[in-house]
Amino acid sequence: MLNSQPRSRGLIRLAAAIVGLPLLFLLLMTAYYFLPTAARTDTVRVQPDSNLRQIVDRLYAKKLLRFPNLFVLTVRLKKEERKLQAGLYEIKAGSSPRLILHKLLKGETATVRVTIPEGWSSREIGELLERKDLCPRESFLSVVEARQLEGFLFPNTYFVPSQFTAEGIALLFVKGFESFWSADYETRARAQNLSVRSIITLASIIEREAKLDSEKPIISSVFYNRLRRGMKLEADPTILYALGSWNIRLTRRQLFTRSPYNTYLHRGLPPGPICNPGKTSLLAALNPARTNYLFFVANGDGTHIFSRTGSEQAAAIRMIKARQAASQEKPDTGLEPDGSE
Repeated sequence: MLNSQPRSRGLIRLAAAIVGLPLLFLLLMTAYYFLPTAARTDTVRVQPDSNLRQIVDRLYAKKLLRFPNLFVLTVRLKKEERKLQAGLYEIKAGSSPRLILHKLLKGETATVRVTIPEGWSSREIGELLERKDLCPRESFLSVVEARQLEGFLFPNTYFVPSQFTAEGIALLFVKGFESFWSADYETRARAQNLSVRSIITLASIIEREAKLDSEKPIISSVFYNRLRRGMKLEADPTILYALGSWNIRLTRRQLFTRSPYNTYLHRGLPPGPICNPGKTSLLAALNPARTNYLFFVANGDGTHIFSRTGSEQAAAIRMIKARQAASQEKPDTGLEPDGSE
């Protein structure tokens, strides 16, 4: 009889613990459901055939969920596993599991900011779109090639709905070009005896050659003067385009790269644009400066030296090489020598 009271107290505590476990679990679940994550923003792609575990694994891999198994359990308890919608989702800073689930259930897909820099090729744009999880690079390039859209993907900042296909994205960029281009520009192109496509092709070469907007009309005039004289354009960027990279230091051998885009081998303009030019390059192609220049060479500081004759060009090249040689002979003072980049 003496031990009955402590034993009964122990049984009461055990019973209370057993009864309290579901309540504790419910409280933990509720706290987790409303618990915000770390203050970051990221995107997660949910494919149409993704199951709940795959979606949660992506969220966890991007550190947008701290307790993936609890999220799975929550969704299954609410019987909402089959209601999750496909798309690209932008998970904002501090989103709780409740808010993440709300997005997935409502299909609140992201609008992705995409900036196309002036002078980018379709290859570079395709890689950017793939990095942003909007579409595969090859899908985009297939659309560009089939529709011959290189040069018409107007450099600008766009807000792309995540549900857009590769074709829809490409046409959004083309619409940017159409918004810029006007009937006056069409008339100006005809005055230069060039088609719209030829103007864009010329502008794309100017875009890759020029560092300064102020020099673009002058560079344009050089190409016009060479075209009118039947001279080859001999523009290095056309070879770089054929080789598939802007970051190659051309060798003499590469000047003979076999490609219809190589303007060292072929007269006239290449078959099409080599990049997507911006406004200033397009305007320079439409409105070249009035000059007698036939040559130019990079000066080493972003500017160019322009020449009217081959002998002037040769002298300019000798001067630049002499300056470069002299700068290499000077002791390193920690300062860039004049005229260097």
